[in-house]
Amino acid sequence: MECTGVIAEIGRAVNNCPRIILEVNGISIPQLVRLRENGKLDISMKKYSGKRSLDANAYYWKLLSELARVLRTSNEELHNMLLESYGTLAEDEDGNLIVHFLPETEDYQRYKHEHYMPTGEVLEYEGIRFCKFYRIKGSSQYNTREMSQLIDGLIYECKNMDIETLPPEQIERMMEAYAKKHNTSAGIHSTGTAKD
Repeated sequence: MECTGVIAEIGRAVNNCPRIILEVNGISIPQLVRLRENGKLDISMKKYSGKRSLDANAYYWKLLSELARVLRTSNEELHNMLLESYGTLAEDEDGNLIVHFLPETEDYQRYKHEHYMPTGEVLEYEGIRFCKFYRIKGSSQYNTREMSQLIDGLIYECKNMDIETLPPEQIERMMEAYAKKHNTSAGIHSTGTAKD
């Protein structure tokens, strides 16, 4: 867990060890309480070097890891759950939703590179029950609107668990940078026309 801050006060404890009071940003009171419950901590402090602009994808995975730790689940499972709730369904070239059938016993939420949304439909073939799923686009294929929707959903879930998130104006700047990067890689000028 990383954060920024300043040393507000320096003193000496009863056992003659230095005692400091920190004012910190980017960490919530419940997170600090959980840290204190762990007892002894590894602590690292260094001179502040200024923040680089945060990439939307990197921020998503950083926040997702924090939430997965609190929920005691894996990053893959949580990513699949978030895609199921806030992601975008995949379509073929004709605009039809892509359908898959997986055995009922399959733990699709542990998949790393494929993502599915259950439809609730089950059919049986040669004695095996299969569940019908819609395929969900991987987040690396998301446009700005889709990525923004996914990050907004993750932020909502984090706030419900008292996990500190970036201020709205910082999120907005991050998504603007994502849009510029996405449009450039897609070969789109700022006017919205494709390159030749």
